[in-house]
Amino acid sequence: MTSFQTTLSLLSEILAQKKSALLQILNICENQETVLLGTLAPDETYSFFGGMNAEKQTLIDSVIQSDEMFSRMFEKVRGIFDENAKENKDNITLLQAEIKETMEIDIKIRLQEEKNKMYLSKLKQSAKIDMPKKPKAYILEQYKKNSERP
Repeated sequence: MTSFQTTLSLLSEILAQKKSALLQILNICENQETVLLGTLAPDETYSFFGGMNAEKQTLIDSVIQSDEMFSRMFEKVRGIFDENAKENKDNITLLQAEIKETMEIDIKIRLQEEKNKMYLSKLKQSAKIDMPKKPKAYILEQYKKNSERP
């Protein structure tokens, strides 16, 4: 394996770590929506939501670290990418697909965060959200179901 191929492999591993963290963040965001739409008392909702935010922040820090590692490594080998583009077109295309996939997950997270922000704002304005309420058992079932996803 050439040093260029090794670098491609390392960049791919970094993207895989980032993707894993992003999927976990998306899962947490979806669970937060479930909690926000539930019938829990506002103080219980804030407690659940806050706990999930702490977990989410740890994952966000991991994503930031992955981005920084990827950027540093890519900057070191940018010229090599240009020189080896024709010979490694397939590998580079795979790396681009991985980047696109992580970007799509990031967009889903941002959209979910906006929805959650709206629900949280409504919750703060009044004790009730103007949406159908879900029973506590349903909330816990959905939370467990979302948490079981890879």
